[in-house]
Amino acid sequence: MIISHKFKFVFIRPMKVGGTSTEIKMLKLLRAVGDESEIVSGPSHFNVAQVMKKYGKKVVDYRFYSVCRNPWDRAVSMFYHRNRAVAELPMHEQEGRFREWITSGAFLFDERGSIFDTIGSPFWRGMPIVDHVIRYERLDEGLRKMSRQLGLPKKIDITDIRQRSGDRPDAARAFEPLFDKASWDVISIAAAQDRAAFGYSKTRPAGNGDVMIHFDSKLIRQNIVGEQLIVQALGKG
Repeated sequence: MIISHKFKFVFIRPMKVGGTSTEIKMLKLLRAVGDESEIVSGPSHFNVAQVMKKYGKKVVDYRFYSVCRNPWDRAVSMFYHRNRAVAELPMHEQEGRFREWITSGAFLFDERGSIFDTIGSPFWRGMPIVDHVIRYERLDEGLRKMSRQLGLPKKIDITDIRQRSGDRPDAARAFEPLFDKASWDVISIAAAQDRAAFGYSKTRPAGNGDVMIHFDSKLIRQNIVGEQLIVQALGKG
């Protein structure tokens, strides 16, 4: 996660949305213009509540950005990232392993984190707490828009870098064939909040078409800070 005090924004990186590539290029660009941006220590995929707890009023008025991705595609990406040896198996065995990983619930209970836990989530208690969410499906375009909004001297361009892109075999690039009805329905339920907020469905795999989804979330972040101040005061009392 990156916090830029010069351009007053926070970039929250969920799992499996191209965040590593984005952070590398973003940090290089910011360093080149003398921005002593912070890479938040601890887990690389922080959520906004953790940011507010660590930085509070200092960043509450900053612009908060995140990235969303089709949840079924994201689940496939996570599967191959966590089970890299599976890519060497025949395709029908890969499909079987993937469906078992989903329907057994193993995708939710990985000690390294799940794409459906609160790490990197743009939500807090069911409410959006970031201002702008870029679609992974149009990530390059969304990053260009983000660059213009922030007045960056150059656009954030990741066309020449994709970290960890080798985890997923070419035969699994189209995510739909890996699912049967049971595994598809499990992800539908697990990702209900993302589907509702970002418009992903079987007939709309890229969402509702908007390159960037906007929320008015500053008041929610202010409430988080206020709640933390109350808890601190009670603790001192």
